[in-house]
Amino acid sequence: MSAQWSGDRHRLVVVPEAGLIGADRVGVSREELLQHDCGMLSLTSTLRLGVRLYPLAELPRGVVAIGADLAADHDIDPGSAGWQLAPQHAVTAASIVLEPMADGSLQDSAKALLGSAELRGRVLCLTSDAGVWTTVNGVPFRVRSAADQYGRAIDGLLRIGGETQLLLYGQSGRTGVDIVILADCSGSMSIQDVPTAGTEDLASWRAGQPNIDRGEALRRALTRMLDARLTTAGRISRIALVRFTSRCEVTFPREGGMAEMSADSDPAVGEAFRRAVLQVRPENDSTDIGGALHFASELLHRHGVPGNDQLIVLVSDGAEWNPKGEDATGEAIAATTDAVSLMDELYRAVGIRLHAIGISDEASFQRWWREQRTGKPQQPWMVPDHRLLSDLVRVGGGDPSRIGGLDVLVDYFGGLGSGITTRIGTPARESSPPPVQHDLAAFVRRAMGLAPSQRAELARLADEARQLYAACLNAAGARAELGLLVRRGGADEFATLGTAAQSRAELKEWITNTQKMFAERSHGLDGRLAALATDGRLERLRQVRDDAQPPYADDDAHGWFGLQQMLLRSVLDVLGDASQMIAEIVESGQDQPIDERQYYIDEVGWD
Repeated sequence: MSAQWSGDRHRLVVVPEAGLIGADRVGVSREELLQHDCGMLSLTSTLRLGVRLYPLAELPRGVVAIGADLAADHDIDPGSAGWQLAPQHAVTAASIVLEPMADGSLQDSAKALLGSAELRGRVLCLTSDAGVWTTVNGVPFRVRSAADQYGRAIDGLLRIGGETQLLLYGQSGRTGVDIVILADCSGSMSIQDVPTAGTEDLASWRAGQPNIDRGEALRRALTRMLDARLTTAGRISRIALVRFTSRCEVTFPREGGMAEMSADSDPAVGEAFRRAVLQVRPENDSTDIGGALHFASELLHRHGVPGNDQLIVLVSDGAEWNPKGEDATGEAIAATTDAVSLMDELYRAVGIRLHAIGISDEASFQRWWREQRTGKPQQPWMVPDHRLLSDLVRVGGGDPSRIGGLDVLVDYFGGLGSGITTRIGTPARESSPPPVQHDLAAFVRRAMGLAPSQRAELARLADEARQLYAACLNAAGARAELGLLVRRGGADEFATLGTAAQSRAELKEWITNTQKMFAERSHGLDGRLAALATDGRLERLRQVRDDAQPPYADDDAHGWFGLQQMLLRSVLDVLGDASQMIAEIVESGQDQPIDERQYYIDEVGWD
């Protein structure tokens, strides 16, 4: 059984990012995980992060180590008990659509993606109820969607692999977009194997029928697109709707060409499109996808606006397509019948991109077929086949083909025209993971060694010391002979007085800083203050700092921290006594300057 970690039973440690632990790389104990894996880090009911898990010998059981940037980006409190971490399978994405969130050109964003050696191998978690973003070479990107090798949307954990196609989404631009929608109206579109479950308005769309036919699903999605476009201002979209079987017909605009569709359009435009959608109905005819692509390209050539992006959206179940076998590579096929070659030429030579939506899938069809119980044999033309759609998208430079039912159609068409998606390539070769932080084990021991209550007590002592230090300065005022014990400075110089020292080096640095509170010499002081400076309490600071035989091992966090607390209490005692004594001297007005010659005879031991 795989290990699992949670805040109520394990410790989360945030470590500096100068090694392996950082970005989406998370460390766990090698005793609890045998090999590198992916995992889901759940912080709230809606915030779930995909991470890479690395088993490390430097980490004890029950400890999860994350990088400082990950903690800062998501406001992760290491002391919280609400987090959970579990190994989980990640689907390698066949394609992922990224939208740059920073200002700049799409060309610069594409360079950032393709030039990054940190993108390949990254693990992300896509969920329907939360926005997901990732940072690549300092540029933030929103993850709009991802698809698996079958064109299905990924919901959950995904990994960006070496063959993952990167697509860049531009939400706006100076140019508009000319769109031709090719709606398959062949006979197979009449099959009622598209479930309505999972859509937003299930109650209103279901109408007492569990499934709708493929053509009805397309009509509803087109209506949803119209509603979205008529309420959206911004980028100009010019649209043509073409129904196709073995022949093609423009149903919108009725007079031919293309028509602008936006929030500023005349209401008659919307009504005309609604009437056109009603004509998108299956008929007893076959499918010629190659001919439909040729028809769409001619329409864009004749009616497209120069400088606009050009896009073909193909919606089909893909049925009736019979791929050529490997032994048919020498055949001479006309461009209009070889759809893949045609689309490749349209994209490379003209810049026309293709998005494809595959209606239904074989699993949905087979469930529907079993429910029919007709006893009749299946016909090949009934079964959805999206292989051609996938091949077309591969050469068409656009959004990956999407496969599914009503929810997939509605989601896609709801945003159609608001931006353009461009295929830019695959991730660069993944760089080797950095080495483990050289001081990771000691850092974790220190973080694990001190309880919050211990740190709070140290902070309280430091605050008290700073207050007494300020009181000494205020009491001495301008009288130099009274202020010599406490070096004149500002209390803000000692902001790190409450920082825990958990190694010899950290304690020596702390002592050096703390000694700056006091004058280097005690002679010249009022005689009563001189006694405080030489009673041995301050001398302990120097002795510990310069001790050639340290009392603890360097990684004994508890030992060094305990010694620090003892020294800080000595400093507090001296400052408390000094503050009281200076106040008494000032109040009495009877200073007693020290006899420096007698001081050296009595205290130092030489004449």
